[in-house]
Amino acid sequence: MLSKENFAKSFLALFTISIYMYWFEVIDRMALQYLLMSIISLLSLIVIPFIFNLKEIKNAALDPIFLIFSGFVTFAVLSMFASINITTSLVRLGQLVTFYLSLFITLLIARDSLIKINFILFLFSITLVLDVFLSLLGYYNMYINNINYSYAYINNLLGIFGNRNLLAASILFRLPFFIMFALRLNKSLFYLFTFIFISACFFDLFLLSSRTAFLAMLLCIAYFFITLLYRLIKINTKFLSLNRGVFFLLVMPLITGYYLSSNVIQEGDYANVNSRVSSIASTNDESKNRRLLFYGHAIDNIKKNPLFGCGIGNWKILSVKYDRENMENYIVPFNAHNDILEAVTETGLLGGAFFIGFFIFIFYLTFQAINFNAHNMYDYSIMILLPMAMISYFTDLNLNFPSNRPLFQYLLLMFIIVLYIYNPRKSEK
Repeated sequence: MLSKENFAKSFLALFTISIYMYWFEVIDRMALQYLLMSIISLLSLIVIPFIFNLKEIKNAALDPIFLIFSGFVTFAVLSMFASINITTSLVRLGQLVTFYLSLFITLLIARDSLIKINFILFLFSITLVLDVFLSLLGYYNMYINNINYSYAYINNLLGIFGNRNLLAASILFRLPFFIMFALRLNKSLFYLFTFIFISACFFDLFLLSSRTAFLAMLLCIAYFFITLLYRLIKINTKFLSLNRGVFFLLVMPLITGYYLSSNVIQEGDYANVNSRVSSIASTNDESKNRRLLFYGHAIDNIKKNPLFGCGIGNWKILSVKYDRENMENYIVPFNAHNDILEAVTETGLLGGAFFIGFFIFIFYLTFQAINFNAHNMYDYSIMILLPMAMISYFTDLNLNFPSNRPLFQYLLLMFIIVLYIYNPRKSEK
């Protein structure tokens, strides 16, 4: 009979494979990912009654995070009464239900601690190594052919996902978990490898020059220094000794990656870090102004349709009406570039409240899992690293559309497992 532990490992391994299933030639890879995710989830639901008892299933269904997302799904269904295109709503609703079922299975696994944290961190690490390797392989091919890197060659670094914002945000999200993995293994040789690899990650991030990733980095640095200040004022701790892990595995690789990239990217190039960061605050940046325009359109629609919105999945259609005078070269505003606003404008104020509540609860779990009074290097490092992943995700949530992307749904579910089973007071071999 299949054990719970083997079921949990099989589900997460297959889920990982479904995200990285790139050896089929398909036009819409997201559709393939959603199809595989739904098949895995449905097969898992068939197996679950045979290995989990009714109490465990009921507790997962009544878990607060599941109930909150259930509220969002309910209003997503109700919003279909306001849809101008039911077919589009059904497609998006199918994607939501796929994540909804996956969330339920994830909670079954997490609540019973059926997976060791190292297994999750291993999956995070393997996928991160794969993505960074394939991205930097594009730069290596340019380097051996004596091609100087510039912003015009960014598409050479996209790896298997084909979008630099997606790739950069996903790399930044997984970085803290790779460092956590190194700290848990506590092997000198792996520490050295981690330093080199994290430096390569930051080098890749600076080459990709995603402003979303840069903003997330700045917010993570701000969190780091605020935490340091708090502990210096409130707690009498050994500052330098506790920060050894964070400095060697995070701060120094960041500096190294920046130094390496500054020698590769010319100062006047658009990919230059200083140019990209300064453009965040610029009032003349076209990309930023377009996002602000999309936000204004979404807010206007919320005012007109506060109860049920425009219908789940229908913003991609309605946005054309708002942006028809600004569209050029068949560029259509497919998303609102802010998942919170898009959820509200499609499902109404109450549906949006449940969507926001879902992430607020994840933040609550994140800060519940850490100890701000940590007095050893490992717990202190976790206090610094764990919130950084959520800060990165939340930054992307407000500037792009990770809720539509299977990769980010996968990363979020894995993160939830870590939050539920992590206990800094428990020794895990």
